[in-house]
Amino acid sequence: METKQCPFCAEEIKVNAKVCKHCNNKLEKNCINCSEVIKGEATTCKHCGHNQNRNVNVSSTEKSRSTAIILALFTGGFGGHKFYLNRPMSGILSLLFCWTFIPAILAIIEIILYATYTEEQWANYVNLKK
Repeated sequence: METKQCPFCAEEIKVNAKVCKHCNNKLEKNCINCSEVIKGEATTCKHCGHNQNRNVNVSSTEKSRSTAIILALFTGGFGGHKFYLNRPMSGILSLLFCWTFIPAILAIIEIILYATYTEEQWANYVNLKK
């Protein structure tokens, strides 16, 4: 009978064990997104790339990144992109301080950030509690 070490408690267990008999940790789990088996301590599914530590499904993002970038480019000084991203308080602050050009400078920085976010980062940003 072949054995291996449990990744959690380092005790010897059967190679095909699904639960460690010493520490009761699950050695395999299913991906939240695609139901493929994830072994050991892995947090990212090799099949679909979904991070198991997040409850955000990357494909469930409702807000378009390109729309947010275009809005930030043309209406960023007035907070147009903030209203689109369901952040009305930030949008109102941008409107109140648009005469200082600070919201326009921040919008340029946000354009760069939005463009460099990965799909998962964008999904997390859009789905944050407002």
